[in-house]
Amino acid sequence: MKKVLVVITIIFFAIMQINLALASNFSNLSTSSEIQAALSRLEAVHATRALAILNGANPTKKPIRIMFRNLAVMGYGTCEAITAKTDKGLIIFINAKHKGNSPEALACLIAHETEHNENTQTFEEELRAWNTEINTWQKMTEYNPSVKDGGTDLVKRLNYITKLYKRGNNSMSEIQGVLAKNPAYSKLSRG
Repeated sequence: MKKVLVVITIIFFAIMQINLALASNFSNLSTSSEIQAALSRLEAVHATRALAILNGANPTKKPIRIMFRNLAVMGYGTCEAITAKTDKGLIIFINAKHKGNSPEALACLIAHETEHNENTQTFEEELRAWNTEINTWQKMTEYNPSVKDGGTDLVKRLNYITKLYKRGNNSMSEIQGVLAKNPAYSKLSRG
């Protein structure tokens, strides 16, 4: 009986080590340690939908690569991040100006961009993406309240849009108004 217990214990710890190694390995999605840390934060708050999409539960059936990029060079300098389709699949470009932000804030941008995996380019898709970003930020700040005090432009933006969400009685009504007035989103098709 003692040998069986020892064998079971050894097997249990071996399985836990394998799970831990797999859980924290995001090298198939990004070579950036900052982005990998952000993905770990998504895992910590159980953002399973975003992680599943990133790992291939998307129309391409391929993992989505994520990297920092100077979006101004691509004509998207005012964007926080974009999702693009290439011949190799989808890729998320995070504006390089966000390097050095907290992993929690970067995780929210990534979660937002996962909602663009179908590339419908509709107002509803954009609204859903912002909703995902806000909900992810709320989970991040519950998990680690000190991230709200980051002071970077990205953290200020996340705090602002979360404030709008709460002001709208935890609905997207206030955000919808902001998006409708933004020239980048006003031309998106509806429904």
